Amino acid sequence: MKQKIMDFREVIEYFTYPYRGESEEVLSIATCSCLFACSSPPVQKDTGGD
Repeated sequence: MKQKIMDFREVIEYFTYPYRGESEEVLSIATCSCLFACSSPPVQKDTGGD
């Protein structure tokens, strides 16, 4: 059975948890954090970012 790909909004919401403040600013920072983490090269032979 194939696993569904997560909705991008769910991923960005996950990255909002460490931040507090105005929701628009938090969303902007979380989006940048998400892009940074997802675009990082894999560590050794693992999948995903550092």
